[in-house]
Amino acid sequence: MPSEPNLTSAALNAYANMWVSTNGTNWLAFCSEALPFFPDDRPNNHPIANWLAVLSTLATTVVAEGNDPTAVELREAVSAVYRVCLLCNYLNGVPVSPKLISDAQAAALLAAYNSHL
Repeated sequence: MPSEPNLTSAALNAYANMWVSTNGTNWLAFCSEALPFFPDDRPNNHPIANWLAVLSTLATTVVAEGNDPTAVELREAVSAVYRVCLLCNYLNGVPVSPKLISDAQAAALLAAYNSHL
């Protein structure tokens, strides 16, 4: 799967990309790589961190059940990735200073996506 150029593209292609990497191990790796960039001490990070936590919990369940997600689990995982990518893109683009989500955070999320999904 080719790398996505931005978070909007990543969100829109989440289903196609995750269908290929349809296992909880990849989802956990994505969350593990991205989550440290959204520490809990900054309130603006909470929406992103919360969606990553949802995906991480789902991925843990999928791995425990044999790492082969059901259609419902895949749909829920895609929904979480779609939301986290679009939300991060939106919060990064809000014209305030300082940015709600930094360019570095957005880049880190996209890098984690491209590495694992």
